Amino acid sequence: MTQAQVWTHAAAELARCFRTYPSLAEFSSFPTDLVPQKVTTRALPPLDLLATDQALRSGTVSTLRDAVLALACDAHWLEHYRDSGIGDDFMDRFGCFCLVGDQGGFASDQLRVWLVYMPPHLHYPWHHHPAEELYLVLAGQAEFLRAGQAKRWLSSGDTAFHSSNQPHAMTTGADSVLCLVFWRNQFESGPQLTDGNDIS
Repeated sequence: MTQAQVWTHAAAELARCFRTYPSLAEFSSFPTDLVPQKVTTRALPPLDLLATDQALRSGTVSTLRDAVLALACDAHWLEHYRDSGIGDDFMDRFGCFCLVGDQGGFASDQLRVWLVYMPPHLHYPWHHHPAEELYLVLAGQAEFLRAGQAKRWLSSGDTAFHSSNQPHAMTTGADSVLCLVFWRNQFESGPQLTDGNDIS
């Protein structure tokens, strides 16, 4: 398939996912304003980790997972925290690219969608953002931490909601995790690391 066909297939699987998972449909309707846009491919070290991670080849969201994984080599991998002081180990192992939004295969004013990949034994520090957010786990598992709520281990098919500016974090154990991340409203500001004094 051409690059455009790979992205179109992923969008079709994404639309089907909205019909399959009630928590996703409750979070947002599938965007009605998707406009294809050219992706400038950019590879970063997490792509190599993802490419060899056989543990992610199982799970309940298999068709969507496979469609998203097919985008990995054509995607523009992002470095949200490059100047934050988060550390090289995190930057070299935390993977993220956009499906809908800036640098993604589609533009939309209604929704943003990213893929997030974390290999085993990685901590995604506490962070927050104005946009409301829903995580959908495609494969693997991770411990999700949210301010004001109990910790939860989530696996394939599970979701986690984060309200506007609610601090949250994520940690993998012996398994890696692959997620789709959805944002609605207030797209102007990206994620920011949360000061420890603001977590309760």
